[in-house]
Amino acid sequence: MIREYRPEDLAAIEKLHGNPAYAMPQLDHPLMLVKKVMADENDEPRMAVFGRLFISALLFVDHTWLSPKERMNALLVLQSAAMEEARSRGLDIAATQMEGRFAERMQDLGWVKGWGELFFRYL
Repeated sequence: MIREYRPEDLAAIEKLHGNPAYAMPQLDHPLMLVKKVMADENDEPRMAVFGRLFISALLFVDHTWLSPKERMNALLVLQSAAMEEARSRGLDIAATQMEGRFAERMQDLGWVKGWGELFFRYL
């Protein structure tokens, strides 16, 4: 049976989590909008799926404009403005896809490398 998550499901879901490389998310966070549990005949959680609202950051750059250092400085200003607007709308996580040297530089700007590979699905 599929049902909504209940706080008393937490211990069972923590056991299902079982991946020390990926921190257990805060399931009661207000931006956790989807909270579905697949329970067995004894109403024990056997699977669960959660959906948390965040912003997907997309960057477009004219690589012929200015020097690489100047573009990075401009990106700092642009990133600050974009993240402040996201915060003002109640969001607190931004995610993006990046690779190579640019990904290394972005870590210097406060971006954290996630665990695993990114998959997405259009709804």
